[in-house]
Amino acid sequence: MSKTAPLIKLNDGTLCPAIGFGTGTALYGQDCAASVTQAINAGFTHLDGAQVYNNEEHLGAGIKAAMAEKSLARDDLYIVTKLKPKVNDVEGALVESLRKLEVDYVNLYLIHAPPRPFDRDALRNLWTAMEVVKSKGLARSIGVSNFTVKDLEAILTPDAEAGFEPKVVPSVNQIEFHPYVWKEAEPIVEFCLQKGIKPESYGGLVPLQRVTGGHVEKVLPAIAERYKNSGIHIEPAQILEKWILQKGAIVVTTSSKKKRLEEYLAVPELPDLTAEEIQSIEGKEESSTLHKRVYMANIFEF
Repeated sequence: MSKTAPLIKLNDGTLCPAIGFGTGTALYGQDCAASVTQAINAGFTHLDGAQVYNNEEHLGAGIKAAMAEKSLARDDLYIVTKLKPKVNDVEGALVESLRKLEVDYVNLYLIHAPPRPFDRDALRNLWTAMEVVKSKGLARSIGVSNFTVKDLEAILTPDAEAGFEPKVVPSVNQIEFHPYVWKEAEPIVEFCLQKGIKPESYGGLVPLQRVTGGHVEKVLPAIAERYKNSGIHIEPAQILEKWILQKGAIVVTTSSKKKRLEEYLAVPELPDLTAEEIQSIEGKEESSTLHKRVYMANIFEF
């Protein structure tokens, strides 16, 4: 029987699988139906999409095929999409996504990116509209993506004079999250955890796939050797994903290989990294020198 990711409770009481299969990056604009079906067959139930990925119809087709193959019900799956940047019709965009996905609701709907330059009024308007789609049952949970602390404060802080009274705290903030951005991501992650917002990582394998030759690659073999001495074979990608989970975040990952997908789903069961291993992965001095933000760099005004 395939492993599935453990469930974590979000701040609205809903349950979210701790590891999700992403349909961006390599699957951006592609027919991802077969990849999605393979991921579900491997044990993934958390499926992360977005309007801007331009493949929601294929995500829906892959889900439909897997549901038929495995006799799954809609409630067995956790489906996510994100509001396309610069789109203000929050509900209309979601209704169109639901049509493409062939479902009646999504489990999680995210604002994919905050407006830039920073615009407090625009952020508040978007969040108010997000609360409406949640109240209508079109999305079970609502959250954000690529939000800084400043962006989050804008939608969390009531302003009676402006008539802004937020009713819902975002369930999730999905950000680029790996050791080479940890110096900048850490304050966001800490703020989210303080406010009951679940951090979520995308791009977690950047140090292995897109920014090679840095300190992370150098420390992973020693960590793998420690696991090996305990009778556990562990892949470098699993170590990075374990690091993310131990930071209190959800992992969104992807692969075209079923074996890799199964390895990712096994990560929660692996013994924890030690404090020393975590410190060596973060390598704060090295990371501040080798700061590499790969995705949506313009969003983060560092």
